[in-house]
Amino acid sequence: MKCPFCAEDINDGAVICRHCGKKLRKSPAVAAILNFFFWGAGYLYCGRQWAVAILIPFILWNLLSIYQMQYEFVEFLPVQLIYQTIIGGLLALHAYRIAEDYNRQSNIQQDLLDKRTDKTSQERREEKIGYLALLVIAALAILFIYLLTLII
Repeated sequence: MKCPFCAEDINDGAVICRHCGKKLRKSPAVAAILNFFFWGAGYLYCGRQWAVAILIPFILWNLLSIYQMQYEFVEFLPVQLIYQTIIGGLLALHAYRIAEDYNRQSNIQQDLLDKRTDKTSQERREEKIGYLALLVIAALAILFIYLLTLII
């Protein structure tokens, strides 16, 4: 697998790229949509290899359904669409949660990496807020000096 940020080779199960240090996150929405329309595809997107055991039968079952529709077995179509929607919705919800867990583990991994450098995510946030506060104070000071020059 390649890192989407630096294009270096990384391990398939990697949470953080060892070359650029960026988190490899998965979109829960993409996982849910994939799993709704193609059962098991959202799990594969999240790196779950066992999802092939769901995806292949799903594809074969749909091919069989298309074959049956050619011979006018359409009376089963509404029932099939209903339970396909229900099962697809449940699988989509599950894939969404798996992607969230994947991202949560990614955040934990990042925090562990930061602890090695003695910075937690909270400290990083506070550091960013501190820089932002300094920037605002500097902008206000410049504005104040500019207004003083206009008055004098």
